[in-house]
Amino acid sequence: MPENFSSLDSLTRRLNSWFDEKVSGPPLERRVVGIKQDKEKALSCPVDTIFVSRFEPKFVGRIDTVINCLPEILDVDNVRTPYKKLSEERPLDRKTLIWRDAVEGIVVNSVKSLTISPEDADLVRAGLDSVLVILDTVLWSAPLACSSDGPRKAEKQAFMDVLELHRVRGDQDVFRRYFGDFEGYRVITYCPGSMWAHIFLAIAWEVCTGERLTSLKGA
Repeated sequence: MPENFSSLDSLTRRLNSWFDEKVSGPPLERRVVGIKQDKEKALSCPVDTIFVSRFEPKFVGRIDTVINCLPEILDVDNVRTPYKKLSEERPLDRKTLIWRDAVEGIVVNSVKSLTISPEDADLVRAGLDSVLVILDTVLWSAPLACSSDGPRKAEKQAFMDVLELHRVRGDQDVFRRYFGDFEGYRVITYCPGSMWAHIFLAIAWEVCTGERLTSLKGA
């Protein structure tokens, strides 16, 4: 490890100061999860990577447990029911946002019933927000809840490209955000819930577009 990275506390302080200047919005404390050094790439560009997370290890390690306590959000029909209700109430909102709020309702009810804790709910919300960004990217026509139009051919292809990239090139996961270069290192979010995020994305696509994944083959 380089000399200036010998102290993890010092690195974390400098990195968070860098984040405060670079990333808009309220300041969020991030911790260094790990540092990956790649000796095979050219030295002319930063290829070594710092992985960061805004969640404590005890919360990150609970992702699988939390999701397993929420089978409703992994079931298309269970998500579609509140989605349809919200669509009728908010016909001029984007379908993608309606999906996000439909799942949020399930999460809120699970907290009220003590199925999961508020901290666990925040873990799920972070994943849902990441999925929403990707969903809005592939459904760039921003279809409204009142629209019966299906996705465009190019949108279908974009969605399939995301799934294919995850299947073939896991190191290029769309749910890992690249923030920039810091002291010669690439800074990327650590995403232990990437597998669940792709499942959420597939469910969200079907709920918002009405198209099952099998119907997209050859699109």
